[in-house]
Amino acid sequence: MNSKARQAISDLLDLSASASGCRWMAVLADHSPGLVVHPPEDQEEICLHLEARKEFLSRAADGPIDPGTLIPVPESEATCSGTGRIRPGFFTAIGLFDRAGKRQGTLVALDSDPKELDEKQKSAITRIAGLAETQIEAGAIEDFNRGLETQNTQYSLLSEVARQITNGVVVTDESGLVTWANHGFEVISGYSLDEILGKKPGALLQGEKTDPATVAYMRQQLVRREAFTAELINYQRECKSQSRSSAVQKNPRQHS
Repeated sequence: MNSKARQAISDLLDLSASASGCRWMAVLADHSPGLVVHPPEDQEEICLHLEARKEFLSRAADGPIDPGTLIPVPESEATCSGTGRIRPGFFTAIGLFDRAGKRQGTLVALDSDPKELDEKQKSAITRIAGLAETQIEAGAIEDFNRGLETQNTQYSLLSEVARQITNGVVVTDESGLVTWANHGFEVISGYSLDEILGKKPGALLQGEKTDPATVAYMRQQLVRREAFTAELINYQRECKSQSRSSAVQKNPRQHS
C-alpha cells in the first residue's frame, strides 16, 4: 500500500466511520506492510487486537463476504490481554479483493459494546470495503507502472551504453537465439545484426579450435542463470570461411 493509497484510505475511514456504526476501523493490505486505522491515535492498541485475532481474520476474510453475513468475533475471542482502554465487544472483518478476485487485504470494524449491525450499517461497511479495494488496487497499479518505467529507463540506458562501446555485446532469448547485438559485435564478428537475428551465436562463431568443454560449461551456467567468466575461441566471419576452405582442400572429395 503506497503512501497515496494509504492517505486516501485514511480519509475514507475518517469520513465513513460514523456511518458504519463502529467506533474503530482498520484496513490491512496483504502484500505490503502497514495498517491504516481510524482514529489514528488508537493504532497501537488496535494492532494488539488484530495480532491476537490473526486466525479469526484469516478465517473470516478468506473469501468474498455477503453484506448480510458480517461476522462478530466469537465470545471466546472477545477479550484480549495486554491492551489498555480498547476492549472491543464487537469485531468483524470483510475481505478486500481486486477485479480478478485476488485477495488484497481486510477491512476490520470494531466497537466497544456487543452489537448487531442493521442493514444500513452493513451496507455502509460493504461500500467502504469496495472503496478501499479500489484504492489499494490503484496504488498497486501505480507502483507497478512506476517500477516498469524505472526498468525501461535502466534498460534504455544499458542499451545505449552497449551500443556505444567497442566490445561486442549480443543478447539472446531463453532458447539461445539472438535478439539484439551492438555495433561492436558486428565489427568484431563480421556479421551484421540482420544476419544473426534468430540464430545461435555458436553456430556462426565456433570452429574447429573452439573448446567443447568450455562451451558445455557456459551452457550449464546459462541454464542455471548464474554469472560466469570464460575464454573461448570464436571465429570472425572471414577467418571461418578461410578455415572451411582450407579444410576442404585438406580433405578433397573423392571421385570415382
